[in-house]
Amino acid sequence: MKNFIFIIVLLCFSTFCFSQVDSIKTKKYTKYLGVQANQLIRQILNFTNSTSSIDNPYLISYAANSNKTGVGFTAGLGFQVNQTTDGDPSNKRETKINNLSARIGVEKKSTLGKKWLVSWGFDITHDDFKNETTITQVFDPNNPSSRSLSNTTNSTSSWGFGPRFTLNFLISNRIVLGTESNYYYRSGSISTANNTTNTFPNGQGGFTTQTTKADSSSDFTKFQFSVPAVIYVMIKF
Repeated sequence: MKNFIFIIVLLCFSTFCFSQVDSIKTKKYTKYLGVQANQLIRQILNFTNSTSSIDNPYLISYAANSNKTGVGFTAGLGFQVNQTTDGDPSNKRETKINNLSARIGVEKKSTLGKKWLVSWGFDITHDDFKNETTITQVFDPNNPSSRSLSNTTNSTSSWGFGPRFTLNFLISNRIVLGTESNYYYRSGSISTANNTTNTFPNGQGGFTTQTTKADSSSDFTKFQFSVPAVIYVMIKF
């Protein structure tokens, strides 16, 4: 995973360096840096009753296309880090969520009149999701050592590939609104690990500890179609 992210950063940095050289001579590439704006638009338009979810995890998008051929490199990155704790000292629950989605690919952009851009391309994707929940239950408030500790970890990891299509509208020379649709094939695995440790008095002045473990895993393959519901606000430079 770290190598995959490093490749994306390196390619973006290389494109930026080449663009500096090109600007001295003739600009050969146009870059597009965008962020997913669905949540912002919902806040502005006050869509408080909207329950629809956007099945597109890529919060940041980047593309660099040749001004001559329209062919270029593209990448997307999405991440979610969340940690919550609730309950009370006798029954506490802590949840940690770490999700990462990344993709790299090639595409070709073409113009439709003066204000519209379309593109089609092919991507390689990687997803890494992890959800860890720890529940601590104290049997006797006067004896915190008498307790149950349960830890459940759900993990999903997958690789994929498939085509992607975009439609973009030029608000100005620098600001672009766009949406996309993709059809990705994904293959990966789902694993669940559950560890429970119970500690209670043994009647002899000490404690007895019992530990149980339950692990499971499964493989999956799927074709997933993402409708053009996501909206990106992009800077063109």
